[in-house]
Amino acid sequence: MNRKKHTETGAKTIITVTAVTALSDYMLKVTFSSRETKIFDFKPYLSAPVFNHLKDHGLFSKCYISCGSVTWDDNTDISTDLLYFEGIKLEDYYK
Repeated sequence: MNRKKHTETGAKTIITVTAVTALSDYMLKVTFSSRETKIFDFKPYLSAPVFNHLKDHGLFSKCYISCGSVTWDDNTDISTDLLYFEGIKLEDYYK
């Protein structure tokens, strides 16, 4: 799970996914509980056996949120940490 240090108190906050949209070209637009929105390029992960079936763009586009994570079915999800730390901030993506 995501842990983001809160600078004032030293407390850690768990970051979860609050919204997800599949975009064209296997990109995900992900909004987090921190109110940040990022774009994540999923293409490099499609060659992994666990994600190979998501090459079907119809299936890829059916992503949803389950327990604060991006999910496709009972056996397929992706790390929220990966989405958060490897995603590109929305404002930087569209520069």
